[in-house]
Amino acid sequence: YGQAPQNLLAPLSGFDVLWNILLVPYTLGERASLTQIVGCILLVAGTALTADAGPHTERPYTLDIMRERLLTRSALTYIAVEVALFLLGMTYVARQPIGCRRRGFVLGCVAGGIGGNLFCMKAAASLISVTWAGGLDYFLQVWTSNPLPLIVAGSAALIGASSAVLLAHAMREFDATMMVATYEGAFVISGCASGVAVLGELD
Repeated sequence: YGQAPQNLLAPLSGFDVLWNILLVPYTLGERASLTQIVGCILLVAGTALTADAGPHTERPYTLDIMRERLLTRSALTYIAVEVALFLLGMTYVARQPIGCRRRGFVLGCVAGGIGGNLFCMKAAASLISVTWAGGLDYFLQVWTSNPLPLIVAGSAALIGASSAVLLAHAMREFDATMMVATYEGAFVISGCASGVAVLGELD
């Protein structure tokens, strides 16, 4: 994510669904439905179109560009909406009985929605790449002169850990064929939405 636009890379994670559908009969003994197979075909087609039509270039990240992109009205509005959706989703999940498919769907969407917010990881990875290329002194100067890079890197770690915990919880309750598809669908949508709203990759 430090080397290419988020909107180009996020849809590629949807291939996890394809590998899951292909492997799960041999690993977990679950069978894919016709609907899931058709969904995988559409996924491959959509990913190919994204790779062709998505953004292919971007400016190198500096501290100024990070501040410019992450502290905009669009970015802060997106983050506020994501927090609200997370709270609503977790409230709904808590009120549904264990094993309920609606609970599983919402839990998968919440986990994928959180995990897809890759803008923190993207910004941190890109800034690391740029500052490290400038030498150790420049790297330390940028990462210690302003709290924003450390806040962004810490947020990336928190997002990843939270998503992993929720996904692990969901996988203990529901079939992998259902949960991986739900998670990855929300992951891709969230990844592309945050790439546009926060990073301005289609501006």
